[in-house]
Amino acid sequence: MNIFKKPNPEVLILDYKGNRPVLEADDNEAIASLQNHPGFDALRNRFKVQKSVLEAKLRQRQKSLRDVDILQLGIAWLSYIETECDKSVGKLRPVPVQPNGDELAEFNKIYAAIERVCTSQE
Repeated sequence: MNIFKKPNPEVLILDYKGNRPVLEADDNEAIASLQNHPGFDALRNRFKVQKSVLEAKLRQRQKSLRDVDILQLGIAWLSYIETECDKSVGKLRPVPVQPNGDELAEFNKIYAAIERVCTSQE
C-alpha cells in the first residue's frame, strides 16, 4: 500500500428540489448591508450561544464517538457561518458622499465660528 498515492476524486451530484439557489456577485455587499440590522445581530448572537453550548457539551463525557462527531460538526458549521458572515461584513465599503451646496455653506459657517487656540510656545 502506497500512502502517498493520490486518492481518486469523488463526484458529488447535488439535486435541488424547486428553484436552484444562484450565487450573485453582489451577495457580499447585500450581506454587508445587514451589518447593523438588529435581526442579523440577533442571529449572529444565537450562533455564538449555540456554538458555546456545543463546546460545553463536547467537554462532557459522551456515550459514543458518533455523538462527539455530531458535536464537532455542529461547532465546525457554526464557525464556518460566522467566518463567512465576518468576511462579507468586512467587505462593506463606505460610499464617499459629496456635500451639496447648502451643506457645504453650513459647514463653512461652523468652521469659521470655531475659535482656535494656539498651544505652541513662541
